[in-house]
Amino acid sequence: MNEGRLARKDLIRAELLLSEAITRYNNNDYDTAEKKLNDLSEYIKVSEKMILPILNRYADKNHIRKWQKMVDETIAESKKKGIPAIIVNKSERTLVLYKNGVPVWTYNVGLGRNGSLDKQRSGDNSTPEGKYRITQKKSESRYHKALLLNYPNEEDRKNFILAKKNGLIPAKAGIGGLIEIHGGGRNSMTYGCIAMDNSKIDHIFKIVPVGTPVTIVGAVDYNNKFSSAIEGL
Repeated sequence: MNEGRLARKDLIRAELLLSEAITRYNNNDYDTAEKKLNDLSEYIKVSEKMILPILNRYADKNHIRKWQKMVDETIAESKKKGIPAIIVNKSERTLVLYKNGVPVWTYNVGLGRNGSLDKQRSGDNSTPEGKYRITQKKSESRYHKALLLNYPNEEDRKNFILAKKNGLIPAKAGIGGLIEIHGGGRNSMTYGCIAMDNSKIDHIFKIVPVGTPVTIVGAVDYNNKFSSAIEGL
């Protein structure tokens, strides 16, 4: 979670300031010690402002129920039609391949730089959440092989228009596109795509046809990694 890395930088700065403040205090330099403590407080506030909205999404029961419903519908379609389906769980950083409604392979994946957030617009580096389809298989791409998804779908377009109307995104922002599942390594941070090790995308590429359902969710369990983190705050 790149957002977490940014927050950790502020917390590290705060820790250094605390150490400096203690040193100044022990040397009877009370004015400088007080200033260091004030600066420390600001870094902690910035860190909280950055990380808490993300954690709150993953602790929100309405969000979890919505994600669970999407996953259940996708698995049911796989079982009913006897087709493969893909579920991406952002909190676990996993991609699960289903066949006939049964999970058969689980892969570790990388997400966008701000992948823990839902994509709202072009350039936000977030990984979208929703129900998608594979629209194109690219045997040669910038990142080895790639499976292009139909982002933005109809729901994404509705949310984009509403967000613009409510002033949540810049008026001139575009909705973005070219969201793929691609190679390049699971430890990669992307601009919003889902990254896999090349050997894993090779494997999945042989199995899934164009039209395969791909559902991307934040989490499927109330007790996910992010909700557990917020309980400890």
